[in-house]
Amino acid sequence: MRTRASFIDRRRHSRGQALVETAILLPVLLILLLGAIDFGRAFFGWVNLQQAVRIGANYAATHPNMDATERDRYEALVEGDLVALNCAIDSVIPNPTYTTPDGTPIANPTLGDYANVTLDCDFSPITPLADIFFGDPIPMSATSTFPIREGCINCPAVAPVDPPPTPLQCRLVPDLEDMSVAGARLAWASAGFDPDEFAPLTGQDTRTVASAVVTEDDPLSTCEFPTYAIFSSSVLVTTDDPAPTDPTCGTVPNVIGITLQDAQDEWTDAGFTGAFTVGGLDPATADPASVVTQQDTDLVSEAGVDCMPPTTLIDVEIGAPWPAPPPAPCRVPNMINLFRSEGQIAWVDEGFDSANFSPTSGTFKIRSQSLVGGTYVPCEASIVVGDKAK
Repeated sequence: MRTRASFIDRRRHSRGQALVETAILLPVLLILLLGAIDFGRAFFGWVNLQQAVRIGANYAATHPNMDATERDRYEALVEGDLVALNCAIDSVIPNPTYTTPDGTPIANPTLGDYANVTLDCDFSPITPLADIFFGDPIPMSATSTFPIREGCINCPAVAPVDPPPTPLQCRLVPDLEDMSVAGARLAWASAGFDPDEFAPLTGQDTRTVASAVVTEDDPLSTCEFPTYAIFSSSVLVTTDDPAPTDPTCGTVPNVIGITLQDAQDEWTDAGFTGAFTVGGLDPATADPASVVTQQDTDLVSEAGVDCMPPTTLIDVEIGAPWPAPPPAPCRVPNMINLFRSEGQIAWVDEGFDSANFSPTSGTFKIRSQSLVGGTYVPCEASIVVGDKAK
């Protein structure tokens, strides 16, 4: 028969056994709980690491030749995805690497190659004794590869870089010194300048240009003056006065810059009877439209200045005729806030064709125009205006 005392003893024994079992199992349960937390932390870090390398590789694939600004942008994108990473990573984000399709490293990637980004980090578990089984820290790594999507396959050789074209309104200023005044006029016009802006307009044709002063009168000119000048520029040339003449001599005409035919006529008109040759040969064998580039007399003389005997001989060198001058451009008027009809009138006043103005009808204020006002374009250009700002 069980007594009350024996029942109490058994309850006490059972309770003590439970405490002992709990004391034994609690550390195991705690380790399992911490292990589960560590597993979640490690998985979360691995996912973040994978996402970061994908973002970096994708950016590197679209910027295969990064400049300093793009490199900073690449690093910022990668670091932005590592903010919540619970895994220690180097403070410096590594540069992407590039390989050919067969895996060969390459320094100058092009379309068809691959961008690769690899990130390593150290994960430190919080579970006790984990370092015994897994080590501490636990190294983690992620790599991503993206094909390069910019560039070309079998790219042609890079063409040499040409200097930027001279603005349409600019002309190369010719060297007029030592030319005849008549030749300087031809050179000025052939270079594309307004011949009416050459002074003197007439006279002194066979004198020698001692100096030439070019003036730009357009405040909006963007030409690299004085090497280039706007086509509407003016030039003033000065000459040395010829020596006094007498019945025994004549002023040697300067024929540099004029055609061979005109040079022969000037030589004869100046009263010279001496031979006129081209490189020592009869001028009949040369193109009469060619331009005289140099002249020499049998007695040394200064062309357009010295007075020489009528029997003086002259020999010249010739070059290609002056090229046809380029057509003068027209300045685009600023038509913003003008009515359409007023804009069309301004367009025609600048030298453009009325047929090249669109639309040809309608009553509205111009808010946009397809050509920028104040710029120079060929006079054959077309323009479209609209009533809405772009």
